[in-house]
Amino acid sequence: MAPRPQAYLIFAGLPDGPALWLEAVYGLERASKRVREIAQQKPGTYFVRDLHHMVSVTANAARSGPTLGARTP
Repeated sequence: MAPRPQAYLIFAGLPDGPALWLEAVYGLERASKRVREIAQQKPGTYFVRDLHHMVSVTANAARSGPTLGARTP
């Protein structure tokens, strides 16, 4: 049996400031894709949080499109 992908939470806002939870998805690739989809519909700043390892993937979306980056605190 294959292990279940890691759950990620998607937020609008900044990782170190006020944020609004939007949804949860399984798998980092799916989370990154979903952030890009959200950012195309509504430009803004978004981040993804892995609850177990506290890894963040951030997206800054302007009218020109999102840019993704990853960091580990």
